[in-house]
Amino acid sequence: MQEEEEKEYFDLTENDYLKKVKLKTVPLIACSCKIGGISSGVTEQGVDRLENYGNYLGIIYQINNDILMCITDKKRREKSLEKNLEHQALTLPLIHSLNQKIDMEVSDMALGPRMVTDIVQDLNYCKLSNSSLEYAYEKMEYYAALAKEELSYFSKSETKDKLIFMVDYFLNNKEFDF
Repeated sequence: MQEEEEKEYFDLTENDYLKKVKLKTVPLIACSCKIGGISSGVTEQGVDRLENYGNYLGIIYQINNDILMCITDKKRREKSLEKNLEHQALTLPLIHSLNQKIDMEVSDMALGPRMVTDIVQDLNYCKLSNSSLEYAYEKMEYYAALAKEELSYFSKSETKDKLIFMVDYFLNNKEFDF
């Protein structure tokens, strides 16, 4: 019973968000990078660097996905937001907006532990401005720099260029217009 009650409340911080992301997409990408390094005969240190690169790329991917969800058409966005709330998974731009109390048309919105249904109702009044989207994009840039730093271990090669391209692909998304 207590588990059900706790599930109804939702108070996600950016650190909680990162913990969830690191249990979701990140391990899949990191493992793929690690296996690629092992199968191509990279040194142990190189394999570790590739795994770290994969961790950062996974975070970049998820933030990119969050931004796209926030800027997509209204009907799709509302459905996706409701689904994410049911699973207690807000996007980074929305977390930023809620935590900073910016971009809200409702000024007296409480930010403590909240019922999911209350948050869904508040979302009808919530508008993410460019500042929350830009904040998320800046986080992508931060993790992109970390990912590229991991690749600095390797000498110039076509493979390294392709790994850098993957990071830049997410940063240069044509859908971002904020």
